[in-house]
Amino acid sequence: MPSEPSREAFDAFLAAIERCAWPATRQAAWLAEHDAGPLADELALGFDTGYVQARGFAAAGWLTEEELEALAVLDQLFDVMSSAEHADFWDVASLAFAPEWQVVRDLAERFLERRGAGG
Repeated sequence: MPSEPSREAFDAFLAAIERCAWPATRQAAWLAEHDAGPLADELALGFDTGYVQARGFAAAGWLTEEELEALAVLDQLFDVMSSAEHADFWDVASLAFAPEWQVVRDLAERFLERRGAGG
């Protein structure tokens, strides 16, 4: 039987979503501060680490079905961008110009606004 999700894991997931909503310059600075190299994939990895627990977070009452659906859209976008043909998406420089990153930021921001934690 899977273990109960922890509140710390949920808070880390929300923090990862917040990083996805940050402006490109702040995302790039955070990646540099955390020695993420020239790739922006750490933003998606943080999201994915929490997303795999999303159903458990919902069962604990921390996410609604509507929020799960919104997160699924963001997860699907990251999945599409993970294909080999989109390798340039993960370059830190693409944070500033790739329209897909703006979609990521918009989806994350909308999710946070619905939760009352936009920022």
